[in-house]
Formats: sequence, structure tokens, C-alpha cells
Amino acid sequence: MSPTEYQDKIWPLRQQLFQVALNILKRPTLAEDAVQEILIKAWEKREEWASLTSWKAWLLTLTRNKSLDYLKSRHNKSQDLEKAPVKVETSANPYEDLESSDLMRKLKIFLETLNPNQKAVFELREFGQMSYAEIATELNITEAQVKVALHRARIALRKKMQTIVDYGK
Repeated sequence: MSPTEYQDKIWPLRQQLFQVALNILKRPTLAEDAVQEILIKAWEKREEWASLTSWKAWLLTLTRNKSLDYLKSRHNKSQDLEKAPVKVETSANPYEDLESSDLMRKLKIFLETLNPNQKAVFELREFGQMSYAEIATELNITEAQVKVALHRARIALRKKMQTIVDYGK
């Protein structure tokens, strides 16, 4: 891959990658760091791109994994340089923020129970904010298959999430 191809294909995706990282990390500076590392890795692996069936899905997956790695490493560090808490304003009620983050953690666990196709489609649509046509192209399936996989994934996740709500009553 030439620098021009990189700039044409990869560089425009940085905002989408940033959104995926920000959804996971909840801190813009950490999300920027994660995306920067992904963009560097993409450049370093440019010779391998021809063998990838979906480079966009690969980048989104790398971003998700790198973001989760950041979270894990931050929890495992006893000496954290950023000790000052940063509050991300998502609601007026701190209890709602806590409940929302707990539900997101459970959603990520439930995502692992989906079949790989449903999981990929769901992540690309919900976290990657891709259209049905883009997902179909990236995964080399039809738009109808994307819609079916997304529908089934949402039903499965809804059932699993409903068990949490029912249990809390």
C-alpha cells in the first residue's frame, strides 16, 4: 500500500475509529491514543492488506480490542498517572451513569455469546455506525443477510438483557 492509498482509504476512517474507541473508553484522550496506535499499526502492516477480506472490519476490530486493552491495563496499574477523576457528563444523575456503564459491560459479555456473523454485523452497525450496504461489502454478504443477522442479534441481546431487568424487579 502506498502513502496515497493509505491516505485515501485509511485516513478518512479515523473519526469512525475514534467513535468506537470513545464508546468504550469514555475519555477522548485515551481514545485518541488508541486510534493513533491503530493508524500506526495499519501503516506497519500495509503489505499484508492484500490478504485481508475486509480491511475496514479489521481496523474496527483492532480499535475495539486496543480500547479494551487500554481499559484492562488501566485497571491493572497500581500507579496511575491520571489519578484525578474525569467526569463525563452523560446524565444529570450519577446513579444513571453507573447503571449505564454496568449495562454496557453486560452487553459486551452478551455479545460474546452471539455467533460470529451476528456479532460482527451488530458491532459494525452499532459501534462502527456503518450502513447496511457498507457492512454487506465489508463482510462479503448480501444486505438481506446483514438485516437478518442484525435482527437476530438484537433479539438475542434483548432477551439476555431482559433477564437482567426481570431479575432486578
